[in-house]
Amino acid sequence: MVRSRSQNLRQEIRLSFSPESSRGVERAFRGATNTVEPLEDPWRSKGAGLKEAREHTPNLTTANAEFRSRLSLWAIVAYVLEFFRMQPDLIFDVGCHNGNDTSYYLSRGFRVVAVEAHPQYCSAMYQRFPEAIAAGRLYVLNFAIAERPGLCTLLESQAESQWNTVVPEIAAQKSGDFREIIVPALTFNCVFERFNTPYYLKVDIEGSEINVFRYLVDRPQYISFEVNSDFSSILRILRDLGYTRYKLVNQRLIHLEAYASSGPFGEDAAGRWVNDKVLEEQLCTAQAPDRRHPDDWFDVHVGL
Repeated sequence: MVRSRSQNLRQEIRLSFSPESSRGVERAFRGATNTVEPLEDPWRSKGAGLKEAREHTPNLTTANAEFRSRLSLWAIVAYVLEFFRMQPDLIFDVGCHNGNDTSYYLSRGFRVVAVEAHPQYCSAMYQRFPEAIAAGRLYVLNFAIAERPGLCTLLESQAESQWNTVVPEIAAQKSGDFREIIVPALTFNCVFERFNTPYYLKVDIEGSEINVFRYLVDRPQYISFEVNSDFSSILRILRDLGYTRYKLVNQRLIHLEAYASSGPFGEDAAGRWVNDKVLEEQLCTAQAPDRRHPDDWFDVHVGL
């Protein structure tokens, strides 16, 4: 059962406010969001350094008179800003591939922002979901997520399309040949600026996941990402943002039931919620040479 926002509010408020300039939007992004002009965001124009502020704000569940006296009005303002920026009917499908996950999210009534680097798959998305696109329930964004905007090389796997990556080190770990394709690239702050914060953020972009999480300031209710060499860095970001619930899901088992699908998310994802320390222990055990199946790979699901 999905926890209500009021339950989360009663549990804790970890936010404060530190004014800063609002994040910039790349001009090229305007042409990548179907035909809809970017929306004005009255909240972001005020600027909110939420990530930095969380590190300096006391937990109200243990607040005493000293804490209450030090808690500024900006802490409440910041919580309200984050509350209203999260879109409860919106999912970001980052690395949408053939659209199987997008189809699942749409079937559950969500709006979807689907991000995919490969132009062929974006074209297929337009053909597969014309009604959802026309109704404004689906936006298909054709660019790679990178450290800086511009053009980048997408390495297209000739053996398995799900291995397409912009990270040469990831391609080197895979079997088969790769073909180079030049594609546009943007930083992920553009997506946050255009669409605000989703209810669920799914990230599966073969080694570039960190380039999404480095721009994560406001908190989606749920997140999932594929485990890779940046796992520790991503987990550190999530800890700093106040996430406390994690699930480790073996995607090989998910694919036995639904090929090329990430499966359910949030409360519906397989397994029980654990804390970050237990998550690290579970991953260490699962990746041990004497325990790991050669086709195993893992997603981490995260919840507030």
